[in-house]
Amino acid sequence: MMIDLLDKHIANLFESFEWSAYDTSCIKPYLRDQTNCNLSKKSLELPLLIPKMLIELTQLIRDDSVSPALRALAGGIYSYVFNPFDYINEESVGFLGLIDDVLIVFYGMQLIEALGKHECFPIVHEQDLQEAVKQWENVLSKEIVLAFKAYPRQVGGILATDLSKAECL
Repeated sequence: MMIDLLDKHIANLFESFEWSAYDTSCIKPYLRDQTNCNLSKKSLELPLLIPKMLIELTQLIRDDSVSPALRALAGGIYSYVFNPFDYINEESVGFLGLIDDVLIVFYGMQLIEALGKHECFPIVHEQDLQEAVKQWENVLSKEIVLAFKAYPRQVGGILATDLSKAECL
């Protein structure tokens, strides 16, 4: 139910976004090179994948064969999307404000796979998604990208009592 509502919200943001009048000025504070923002249409549409990514996370969370620590980490990553405190706020930049959500979920899924030592999220391995993520990594400021990559590890660190246990999630 919640994913369906999110899907509708993202679709509404996407439909109201003025692609013909797209101007990077709304996201300039987050960009590495504020004069050059070359993104493919697939990269700009990346947030449309959030519901599919959350469905894959939900499947892992519901899988009793997965360790409780990995399921908790997946829940922490999942919850970021619904957290009102974002790195990039949808209220100020519209549809592109979902970029932080999709990137954090992507990095979180990669971390879960690395810690679980097996592939469990088919979407993470799709070539189009990987290329779109790379484009955003090249456009966003290094500090923002590092913060997005660190967030899943921070969630994992909260779940563990020390760093050695965080590595074993």
